[in-house]
Amino acid sequence: QERAIAAEPEPLMLYLISSSYTSIGWADEALDAAEKYRQSSDGIDISRLVQAQLDRNFDSIAAESTAVFEETGESDFAVLSAWAEATAGRCAASIPVLENQYPSLKGEIIEYMDNDDLLDAVLLAHCNAETGNASESARLTRALLTSDLLSEVAMRAAPGLKLVRIAAQAVAGDKRAALDGIAAIDIRTMPLAVSKIALPIDDLPVFESLYNEDAFRNYATQERYQLSQQARLLAAGETEQEIVAQVKAAGYELHN
Repeated sequence: QERAIAAEPEPLMLYLISSSYTSIGWADEALDAAEKYRQSSDGIDISRLVQAQLDRNFDSIAAESTAVFEETGESDFAVLSAWAEATAGRCAASIPVLENQYPSLKGEIIEYMDNDDLLDAVLLAHCNAETGNASESARLTRALLTSDLLSEVAMRAAPGLKLVRIAAQAVAGDKRAALDGIAAIDIRTMPLAVSKIALPIDDLPVFESLYNEDAFRNYATQERYQLSQQARLLAAGETEQEIVAQVKAAGYELHN
């Protein structure tokens, strides 16, 4: 990770930079990016949102991201609020936000979505299932899993889409396919903290049905190890062995 931020990036890019720092726990760098966001966006302050992300305070994340969305109109902030609500167990609050940001999901037009937004569609399916609308959840997961956007060709071009497909399978109740898929992944080829809320995979509600499965736990452990390594190996001068020890102390077991 580079600590320096490129000269005068767009405000949204500065937010994404701050979010990448929060995912690895670099508070000073995240808040520095928030200050640069304020300077480049006519005074819009996202520092409270960034601090809420660092604190994993989902109530505050939801409130602050909604406030920033109302000021900026940037969809990413609205979707972040939906992730925070769902992660806090309030899926009913997430559904209207996601449907407003992705109106095509109310029809059959999954193909109009960008790759970066497909996991948000899985979150909508999850939240429909959680709130008792099984038929709408099934419609969404079926549309996703049959879409060219999650085809083998697409996943070869963008390996991160494998996690979207696995999440959709998990929400659809096809646990065996989801576990087979995650067991086959080489995490070294994968992005980390893939959602807009930038949490590790085993904190994301779309993978809830897999939380206690060995293949999923192994992947989640590897991801946490990669995040720890990324955040601390160079920043604090820790050895790889020290990082492994701390990951294990947190209750995770690394497997080769």
